Amino acid sequence: MLFRYFRYDPIHCGFIVDRKAPKEARRSTLRFLALSIGMGLVLFGIYALFLPEYDEVVLQEYNTVAKASWTELKNEIRELDDRITMLEREDDDHYRVLLNMEKLPASIRRGGSGGRTESDWTNQSDLPIIKRGYQDVKVLWNRVRMGNQSYVELKDKIEEKEGMLASRPALQPLDNRQITRFHGLYGMRMHPVYRDWRFHHGLDLTARPGTPVYATGEGLVTVAKYSGGYGQVVFVNHGYGFETRYAHLSKIKVAEGQKVKRGELLGLVGNTGTSTGPHLHYEVLFKDEWVNPIHFMYRDLSQSDFNEIIREAKK
Repeated sequence: MLFRYFRYDPIHCGFIVDRKAPKEARRSTLRFLALSIGMGLVLFGIYALFLPEYDEVVLQEYNTVAKASWTELKNEIRELDDRITMLEREDDDHYRVLLNMEKLPASIRRGGSGGRTESDWTNQSDLPIIKRGYQDVKVLWNRVRMGNQSYVELKDKIEEKEGMLASRPALQPLDNRQITRFHGLYGMRMHPVYRDWRFHHGLDLTARPGTPVYATGEGLVTVAKYSGGYGQVVFVNHGYGFETRYAHLSKIKVAEGQKVKRGELLGLVGNTGTSTGPHLHYEVLFKDEWVNPIHFMYRDLSQSDFNEIIREAKK
């Protein structure tokens, strides 16, 4: 036996061998081990039931970061939505009104096609936030696409309007300083040659022979020749339904098929054809119907502006 246990005997006043101590020591050791194992099992159970695993902790941290990022993204989406709404209002309430274009309905701006459909999310009930975010981004994307398409339409419309404004007759065919008088106004009158009442389809502008005659808008010369009562005459097709005619010229300075700009020289005032004196007979037609040229002669145009138009046409 490696170990012997002693205890004090007060009767004999000395130590004697304790034969029960080894058994008690073994029992105490066994109790201690059992208690330790039990406590360990209890603590492990508590840990397993209430404390997350390492992977779960990592996943929770990742989810926390993802939620913060998603919140930031939603704020950016909301800000983008506000900016797109402002652009849509400018489009509908300003540009389309000025250009006489119909507004785009909200159903068209927010509709669209492409991407995942609603049915793709049927079994994704555990992803409501992602689904809602996807829908918001999809709507924004379509609004951006429709906005871009709208601006292309606006650009085309502006170019069309610019072309119309450049082509529309909007100038006196003669320099105001060289006009001696207006006579033979548009409407019924006594014809100065045939001496009968008939409709006069244009304006007669009296000026000295050789006075320059200018195109009143951009267009294509369709007639440049001598033609009966018109004498030497030039027809200009301006497009958009407009045509102008310049008659009784002494000399023609353009050729048929030639493109001309507003303010470009067409010919010189003369007295050819059925005429009683040097003057320009000027007509305006819209969709093959004569209209009063006075409505297309901006007499409030300053002389300097008129001169600038003539200079630009010579370039």
